[in-house]
Amino acid sequence: MESEEKFRLISEQALMAIAIIQDGIFKYANEALASIMEYSVDEILAWSPEEFSKNIHPEDLSFVMEQARKKQAGDTDVVTNYSYR
Repeated sequence: MESEEKFRLISEQALMAIAIIQDGIFKYANEALASIMEYSVDEILAWSPEEFSKNIHPEDLSFVMEQARKKQAGDTDVVTNYSYR
């Protein structure tokens, strides 16, 4: 529990957007992500993968979804740091 509390404290103070998506479900989103996306944390946590994908620029969507699929499958050929519109 202590490490979970440390993660929460660090991620809530981060300027970088942080989300944890597990099995296609948002498990965690910090305030920085909510601010960037212009939604509340509660709204983001209620999103389905389809709702999330509507917030990705069409030219970036295929790459972002492919990386998400690879991460879920445990592939090692994943780009770990990238940005998208």
